Amino acid sequence: MICRACNNSVSKDDLIRCNPCKGTFHYRCLNMTSAYFTANRSNLTATWYCPSCANITRRKGPDTPVGKHFVPQLNETTMSCDESFVEDSSSAAEHSRPCIYTLPATQTATSSNGMTYVEFLSLLDSKLDAKLDEKFDTFRTSVNKMIQSQITSAIENLKTDFTHTTDFLADEQQLDVMERRINSVEKVSRSRNLEIQAIPDRRNEDLVAIVRKICDTINVPVHDVDICSVRRIAKFNPDSSRPRNILLTLPSERQRDIILSAYKRYNKHHRSDPLNTGLLGIPGEKVNIYLAEHLSAECRELYAAARKFSRDHSFKYVWVKYGRVYLRKDDSSSAIFVKDLPTLGRLKKT
Repeated sequence: MICRACNNSVSKDDLIRCNPCKGTFHYRCLNMTSAYFTANRSNLTATWYCPSCANITRRKGPDTPVGKHFVPQLNETTMSCDESFVEDSSSAAEHSRPCIYTLPATQTATSSNGMTYVEFLSLLDSKLDAKLDEKFDTFRTSVNKMIQSQITSAIENLKTDFTHTTDFLADEQQLDVMERRINSVEKVSRSRNLEIQAIPDRRNEDLVAIVRKICDTINVPVHDVDICSVRRIAKFNPDSSRPRNILLTLPSERQRDIILSAYKRYNKHHRSDPLNTGLLGIPGEKVNIYLAEHLSAECRELYAAARKFSRDHSFKYVWVKYGRVYLRKDDSSSAIFVKDLPTLGRLKKT
């Protein structure tokens, strides 16, 4: 039979067969003495592993079932037919061909550079740990950069959104300021105007004469020079059946207030017969006449809401003075300034 180590034909009695791979080896190629081989032949035949199979199983550890198989305890690691391992010169000459295999006899056997198998595994583990640490550091650096990039991007987006929000709020605030200024200008422009309501609309009517008659009735002397202009104005609600109001423009706000005060005094002293069309000599059914400040559309809307609120919640008084709407619950209550519609909403909860 052929020895796998030296590829020579060897007697069957001098061969050892590997259990896993069934390869045959001459015992001298495995650095065994004749005495050792003869004494352990039966055991070797049952449990022996060749160098290749022994290296593979030994990596699985000594505690595994395969790792516990018998491995010959050799004094040297180099398989050879060198004469130093042969008992007699004749057999040495016969088996002097070198073997191409290397076999660590035990797990504590040393390699050619003097390192044991355990030391080699420890070195391998340290190398692997260092490599894993290097890979982990690289991965951690990459993740940190990615997270930092995303955080930076999120912060920039928040800054942009915050800038847009602040700009929007600034624009809103600016619009509110402009709206208040416009309302103030509009209130000033209307401060010298007086609305006369409920006088029937007739063709070829003399509005100046009507104004004079009203002033004479409430005891306020007004001459032509005191009237800047007088005219009919469009209806606030086109579908209303009420006649168009008369807008009287006076030289000053003070003169307007004088006429309004005289009108209120007259009605207070003539509760049974307040100012009406009959007193002015206007033909037709007698209709009460009302004098009021010339309100802006916003103030007019708020005044209408306040009147409705007073009816629904039993408030006795509601009036407008200098373009500001007021409410009073009863004679003993104090006046409430209605700044806007939300003010009425808060009054409902009280």
